[in-house]
Amino acid sequence: MVGLWHAGEEAQPVERVLARVAEEVRENPVVLPNGKEAYLTFSGEVGRWKPGEDAQSLFSKADEALYRAKEGGGNSVVRAD
Repeated sequence: MVGLWHAGEEAQPVERVLARVAEEVRENPVVLPNGKEAYLTFSGEVGRWKPGEDAQSLFSKADEALYRAKEGGGNSVVRAD
């Protein structure tokens, strides 16, 4: 989980950054010690803390969104609204 303070009202810049991370991970394999390449995937979520929401609620919302991203086949970024 990455927390951003003062990210503004618009979540799109954060979504673009995570989409770029997913693209980089997908397109650049990890070279294993035995020389083989392993391709990875990335699933992420974007959520916003709302006034009055406690940390547990925010983490639960994020966790549910991340599972939705993975259930959709991975390589995706979903919103946790």
